[in-house]
Amino acid sequence: MDVTDSHPHEDAPELGRFGSLYVRAGKDAKGLPPRRRTVLSLMPWAVDAVQDYLINIRPGFRDGPQPALWPTERRGRLGTKEIEGRFAAYRDAFGLTRR
Repeated sequence: MDVTDSHPHEDAPELGRFGSLYVRAGKDAKGLPPRRRTVLSLMPWAVDAVQDYLINIRPGFRDGPQPALWPTERRGRLGTKEIEGRFAAYRDAFGLTRR
């Protein structure tokens, strides 16, 4: 996701600019490339967390153009492998099953 991939949605005005998210590479159909689509934000607490991150954390990253919402320390994009690894670490720390 890029910082600019969120926008208001008429059905969720209370979520402000984060009412919906533009997904560039969503689930694909068999034999077809990934579809681009817009999805609604469903959890107000997640919207609050992203807003807090954008206001209080992300400005501390290196200056310069960086469209990625979740950049790495080297200004690349946070990848699936890193996200899955982080979730696995939290899952294990909380004693949850892999399922």
